[in-house]
Amino acid sequence: MLEVISTLGPASYNAQIIKNLATVSSSFRINASHLTPDNLNVLLNKLDALKLNLPVIIDLKGAKVRIANYPDVKILPEIIYIKNINNSKDINVIPLYDKNFFNSISIKDKLYLNDASVILEVLEINTNQIKCRVIKNGELSSNKGINIKNHPVKYTKITDFDKSMIEIANKFDFTSFAFSFTYDGSEYDILKKYTDKKIIAKIERPEAIDNIKFIDEKFDDTWFCRGDLGAQAGLENLGKLQFEFSKNIKKLNKNTYLAGQVLHHLTYFDTPTRTEIALIYQIKQEGYKGFVLSDETAVGNNIESVIEFLKKINN
Repeated sequence: MLEVISTLGPASYNAQIIKNLATVSSSFRINASHLTPDNLNVLLNKLDALKLNLPVIIDLKGAKVRIANYPDVKILPEIIYIKNINNSKDINVIPLYDKNFFNSISIKDKLYLNDASVILEVLEINTNQIKCRVIKNGELSSNKGINIKNHPVKYTKITDFDKSMIEIANKFDFTSFAFSFTYDGSEYDILKKYTDKKIIAKIERPEAIDNIKFIDEKFDDTWFCRGDLGAQAGLENLGKLQFEFSKNIKKLNKNTYLAGQVLHHLTYFDTPTRTEIALIYQIKQEGYKGFVLSDETAVGNNIESVIEFLKKINN
């Protein structure tokens, strides 16, 4: 039987839906990037009151850099500026409060935003401002991820945001954590200063695949996350990366889960695709312990269809 980790979100915060999901889930996931510390505290207290006896994984921002408060836009202007600020109401200015990111940028760098839906090229760099040209246009809004193609920002210390989320989650005995954009396993030691709970490594960049032996030695479990990995490596390379990674799963000491649009069709429709159904069987044979559902249960329109499908495959 494959384990299922279901993400809670606006579509599944209702108590009855949470109870229904609990019947087919081995764990819940909460994406901390979309919550405030107060929001997280309220949600964890709600889950505690439901007495579901189900682990809850808090997915931290980790080494993933995200933009700050920014308007919802469909199309960006041709020239755009990234500034070291927390908030912007001007679509010409993307707010990004992360000094380390600014120190890591070089002229001609390609910046990938929102899982590569938007790609920028760096034209000029000042102390607290980066001038960019949009080379691939798309939708953008607050809290979307941003990374540098080919040399992601190195993780050297925990952010205040993650620290506050860990502090809240540590108060509940059913919580654990997932760390975004793991590079080489060294991140584990940084996090362990703040919690004694289980920590999961998310594999979201090609370098992490090369370092999987060290990551497996340090972290408690691993998620192979195809969303950001596809953005980092290029979608055309994702199939090969998953194939090569999956060949070695049975050599790892810790459990591995597949994440990233596993049953994405169920987000909008009441049945999965044939490809998705075949994938579920395939990953079981390859040695994956289970899979992670994201949009399917967090914002999807067909959560009851998801639940019914999961009942069928795990009977």
